[in-house]
Amino acid sequence: MADTAGASTAGASTSSANMMRILLATDCHLGYLERDPIRGQDSMRTFEEILQIANRENADMILLGGDLFHENKPSRETLMHTMELFRKYCMGSRPCALQILSDQRINFPRFGKANYMDPNYNVGMPVFSIHGNHDDPSGEQALCALDLLAAANFVNYFGQAQQPDDIELVPICIQKGSTKLALYGLGNIRDERLHRTFLKKKVKWLAPDEDTDDWFNLFVIHQNRCAHGERNYIPETFLPDFVHLTFWGHEHKCEIDPTPRDVINTYITQPGSSVATSLSEGESVHKHVGMLYIRADKSFRITKVPLKTVRAFKFRDLVLAEHLPAGATERDVGEFLAAEVETLLRALDSEHRARYRDDAEARKQMRLPLLRLRVEYTGFPTLGAQRFGQRFAGKVANPKDILLFYRKRTSKPKSKAQQDAAAPTPPDPLEQDKIEDLVEQTFVQSTDPPRLIRPRHFREALSLFVDKDENEALRNMAGFRLERFVDKQLSSAASGGMDVEGDNDNDAVVIGDDEDGEGQEQDGEEDEQTRTPMQLMFGSKGEMTRSKRTASPASSSSSAAAKRKHSAAAAEAANGTRVRKTRTAAATTRGGSKGRKGKAAGAAHGARSRKTRRYDDDDDDDHADGAEMDDFEVDDDEEYVGNGGDASSDDVVTSDGEVLTNYTNISDVTDVTDMSPSPTRRTTRRAAVSARARAAKLISQEAMRESSDDDDDLPLDTTRRTKKRPKRR
Repeated sequence: MADTAGASTAGASTSSANMMRILLATDCHLGYLERDPIRGQDSMRTFEEILQIANRENADMILLGGDLFHENKPSRETLMHTMELFRKYCMGSRPCALQILSDQRINFPRFGKANYMDPNYNVGMPVFSIHGNHDDPSGEQALCALDLLAAANFVNYFGQAQQPDDIELVPICIQKGSTKLALYGLGNIRDERLHRTFLKKKVKWLAPDEDTDDWFNLFVIHQNRCAHGERNYIPETFLPDFVHLTFWGHEHKCEIDPTPRDVINTYITQPGSSVATSLSEGESVHKHVGMLYIRADKSFRITKVPLKTVRAFKFRDLVLAEHLPAGATERDVGEFLAAEVETLLRALDSEHRARYRDDAEARKQMRLPLLRLRVEYTGFPTLGAQRFGQRFAGKVANPKDILLFYRKRTSKPKSKAQQDAAAPTPPDPLEQDKIEDLVEQTFVQSTDPPRLIRPRHFREALSLFVDKDENEALRNMAGFRLERFVDKQLSSAASGGMDVEGDNDNDAVVIGDDEDGEGQEQDGEEDEQTRTPMQLMFGSKGEMTRSKRTASPASSSSSAAAKRKHSAAAAEAANGTRVRKTRTAAATTRGGSKGRKGKAAGAAHGARSRKTRRYDDDDDDDHADGAEMDDFEVDDDEEYVGNGGDASSDDVVTSDGEVLTNYTNISDVTDVTDMSPSPTRRTTRRAAVSARARAAKLISQEAMRESSDDDDDLPLDTTRRTKKRPKRR
């Protein structure tokens, strides 16, 4: 049971070796309004005070209930300042008496152990935290700012649900002396989804195997506690009966005193935020943190510790009809509200002096307060809030937000039809289904599945959108698939509707070089299975893959043959054969001589799609003198990691001979060569074929001229023959 009144021996028991001391804080919102010249440092200043309280009270650990940061991607200044505070107050040689008896590889899957158990670090004050709705994980790897702090060994991040629709809560079993604590944590999930998961009984609670009744069960949660809708909150009845204390985050109103539940010996504590992020009535309550003391007999008590660095905040509701006569002018309203503001300022000053009567330093540190007047103005004129606040600039911290006008709502009696419509109805069958199942039925079980978007890709994007709040997941997936579709159409147009080289996604793909320098082949579907879903979905165009290349002895002498092959391919393309997008490294036969493409390269560049521009030919200024590179072809549906020759112009060669190679993603695009094009598509195809034919013709002329010329220093001219310059002696 909770010893909220305290016992006469509280001081002696607090210093006992069996007493577990935990500081409770939540919703610090570091980085809130960091660009504001007046309120920019409020969150950091109060968080530093919280760490100071933990050291002063000799806490065994700090437990944070989520929303440590105000943004999902905090600024570098905020991260740097936060790490400075953790390093100053949480690192050191102070011994930690807490022992973790559970499997730390399950509790902390990324790093396998708590930070103070790492022999490479000296952690004197361990910090345990779950994520909130402001700093929740996102992205392909589901990372958040807490992961950075955990990697730096400042925070023990726990409470991540791998499957939001099937949650398994595993406690961190901590022991100090004879006191045992089972710490459960659940980071923020969308309230509607977690509500549904609880209703379906898909939340599993695991308990310690040994001495189950000897553990004090503490649960940390970051969800809506107040009902904001029918299912937009988590009712207290969802909590299991064996949880002795629930530490509730997300709600900013400070209600830190333990509130008993319907079940005997079960309580809820709500410390509230440490900084006011909204000018609401709940934020005006004085801010506190709590010191939780747990005894071996599972009794506990919470001591409220006021926060002195929190900016003072006064909130008042006003109804003008109760204070002003009917027909009052705008000037009368302005004078009345200005007098109310002055009254609140005097009241704040008196309260501050009374609260810190014995602390002269705290009395001097009173900062500009926050004020909010919520005014019901029905029947009266309103004022400009910013213009009204100008007269209080330098007296309050929010002069532009002092006034909030609203009108009284008048509710009309509902008709019989409206009452019948508002009556409770049985749940819709759709509410019992998952969106993934609906996608499966729509795409996979359809007799005519869509050609542009694949079901697997859509499910992956939808999962990211729902589970990880990735708002751009569907847009990115659709853009990538559309880009692949357009490339296929252009390839089909260039080949005249014939699949000359094989455009299917099942074509063999060169994935590397064997010991003999020859490329190994593997089926495209198998290679696709080895790729991650995100790579398949978004293309990974800028991703680099590291591969060792073993050059074939014959690769250095194959450049001339590759040139002849390229010239033959260009000549065939001029006759209507499909030209595959080709990258040719111009060979230099003498030291310092360079080959330039001129108008031929420009025409070829203009005929290519946006996706293949990274294969464009550049001047060979970056090649070493006398270096000669093999020509090779890169197709939309083929991935080349190595071709048995020297590194290509797009590869980055490191000092140790390793090659970082750009590669294009491979996806199972439906073959679209049989689709009948519209008149617009026919025009596009004719333009593409014409441009490719002109480019092929120019490249063929260039190749023939290079084979007949003896000097490579001559610039290419596709309009007229250039006379040879006399050789210099």
